[in-house]
Amino acid sequence: MQYFHIFNRGIDSRNIFLDINDRQRFLLALHVSLLESSPKISDLERQKEKNNFTELPPEQLSKMYGPVLVDIIAFCLMPNHYHLLIKTEEPKGGGGCLIATAAYGTELAPQVQFLREIRDNTVMSTESGVAFMTGFNQLYYSFSPIIADMERENPMFQEVVRAFITPMVSSLSIMTLAEDGSEVEVLGLGISVIALNLGMYIAAPALIGFKVHNHIKSQK
Repeated sequence: MQYFHIFNRGIDSRNIFLDINDRQRFLLALHVSLLESSPKISDLERQKEKNNFTELPPEQLSKMYGPVLVDIIAFCLMPNHYHLLIKTEEPKGGGGCLIATAAYGTELAPQVQFLREIRDNTVMSTESGVAFMTGFNQLYYSFSPIIADMERENPMFQEVVRAFITPMVSSLSIMTLAEDGSEVEVLGLGISVIALNLGMYIAAPALIGFKVHNHIKSQK
């Protein structure tokens, strides 16, 4: 857990909040920017009209667009500047899919959304899934930020990673067969997915390499 003090002000100290409407618009945009899948303000306006809300409550926003990534502990809006005190948490079950997001270019990509849905709605719905994700995240977040940065800096590497992880993402569709909250189904299908990926990424390449080695050796 870490705390940060963030502040900013208008150019030449000019006023940036002229009335209450400016302050309300800023707070709405701020809350939206902290959601895992940030929607457009125009989309929120349509949701307000559709649901007859004067303002969309935070719990409604989180339900539609994912959890809040950081907590705002305190804020202060002055005419020409603002202060924010925010708290960040270590990634848990609902952390970001960093490598996939960088590989597919956006967190709104269907593949990234699919990964989140499987993780949050299926795997995390069981005790064994929560235990697995806790251990997995300790390993994953130790190297994934570095890989994600390399993808963003090197388009060719991004393409390689995308091609590499696409079969794995596709294999996770097996998890949609599990009933949410069913320990037996989630555990059984989860083991099947792990075995399938071990076969695709380790056993098959090793077998091909072994056969190629033997073929080259027999030609000598």
